[in-house]
Amino acid sequence: MYPNKECNSIMQLLKSKATMNTIWILSGLRLLSLLIVFSLHPFLSFSSTSKIDSLSNILSREKNPLERSNLHIEIANYYWTINKDSSITHLNSANKILSEFGNKEKQIEILQLISSFYVDLGSYDQALETLYQANELTTENTDLLVRGKILGNIANCFSLKNNKRRAIEYYKEALVFIESSGSEADIAVFWGRFGNLYYINESYNEAIEYYVKAQKLFNKQQRVQAEATSLMNIGNCYKQLNVQDSALYYYHRSLKIFKDIGSHLFNEAQCLANIGNTHFIKRNFNEAQKYLLSADSLFSKSGNVYSIALVNRDLAYLYLELNKLKEAKRRIDKCFSIAQEYGYDYLIMTCNR
Repeated sequence: MYPNKECNSIMQLLKSKATMNTIWILSGLRLLSLLIVFSLHPFLSFSSTSKIDSLSNILSREKNPLERSNLHIEIANYYWTINKDSSITHLNSANKILSEFGNKEKQIEILQLISSFYVDLGSYDQALETLYQANELTTENTDLLVRGKILGNIANCFSLKNNKRRAIEYYKEALVFIESSGSEADIAVFWGRFGNLYYINESYNEAIEYYVKAQKLFNKQQRVQAEATSLMNIGNCYKQLNVQDSALYYYHRSLKIFKDIGSHLFNEAQCLANIGNTHFIKRNFNEAQKYLLSADSLFSKSGNVYSIALVNRDLAYLYLELNKLKEAKRRIDKCFSIAQEYGYDYLIMTCNR
């Protein structure tokens, strides 16, 4: 997972330059998910409702416009996890007040935050409209990173809408600003995201180009987890290109780093599963069994039920090849049971009981 900054509330988020951190995760060769993750840990106590009521009473009496704007933002903070629509309403009110005072920088931050809520709600068109508003507020004096991240978030929305062509167009435009900023930390992350975009567009050679650039920069910055993820992503590309020996090379490099870190069982399990499945393709069934069983053990410790189901399905396919029918049935039954319990329709279909 690409590193991100942590914020404890909307108030902290608005004080930071990194208003909306979009994180893309490639979870192994079989599960590719494009997630927009906001690095916030909203504080919500049993007294949130009473706090909202108290702040609303203060807001009703407050005459100073800028203080009213701050109150809207604070109320939005308390609505963060219980009612996103209400949070959006208050943030829009704050934005309207700020527009009257020409505070474009704060408006841009709020608009990006509002767009993040819309993405979370699956309202991608509204998210895009909000981001377009933020982009229109930028000027030649706006921080290059801010301009690049707005365009990058627009690209993410198009990708979520499955419009890969527009997503790539906006990412290329975003990269101009990000690379011009000189911020190597952000450049590396955006290169990785661009690689992800090419990956889901099945342009694997282009994806490798950007993954390699990101990996080298992460290595330079000693960001070991991000480097390991990049290496796994490169392995995924080579696997899709059916260059299995190269895939194994990068998976093993990734695995070594995750093992050295020691605290990322899920990522380590992904590498093991990738290696096992690659050996399966190469028909090295003994090696495949060794790595898939190790992956199964670590997935169980990590508690990721989807991956537990998935690796059991893969083990079932392996045991069918080894003519161990009883064990194959046990594994496919376990996969099917988890898939039914959690509603994993894709796995239900692929179990082929």
